[in-house]
Amino acid sequence: MNNYLRCGVTAVRDVGSPVETIQALVRAQRNGYLDSIRLYSCGDLITITGGHGYGMHGSLAVNGPWEWRKAVREMYAAGFKHIKISPQFTLEEARAAVEEARTLGLHITAHGGGGSDTIPPTMTKIAIEAGVECIGHLNIMDGETHGPDG
Repeated sequence: MNNYLRCGVTAVRDVGSPVETIQALVRAQRNGYLDSIRLYSCGDLITITGGHGYGMHGSLAVNGPWEWRKAVREMYAAGFKHIKISPQFTLEEARAAVEEARTLGLHITAHGGGGSDTIPPTMTKIAIEAGVECIGHLNIMDGETHGPDG
């Protein structure tokens, strides 16, 4: 984090790291042991069993809308103010995560679908329809997804 600061970066958003690691950094900053950049972190990346990021340290596998809500609540209880969801997910699952995040006053972003690592691009459409605030890692979209203004 101090390397970022030396380069002029004053804030970063971490969108999927192990909960314990990020909690330790936040505690160190809060207690004055670390004086560095502002950190906006999501905690665990929330995905489905077998989804993008599944099995990685720093991911949480859930299935069905109620498990998605529970995962958002767990990240909130762990002290996070931002949530990141990752495909594959259904519209119902993404909506459940978005609704829960809004209820708790959290920001929510989604890993984008497209030609990079999350195919099909319909995942981006689902995330947009569900109401996420931000899409990350976006490469290929069809006209229906990006709208008439491109």
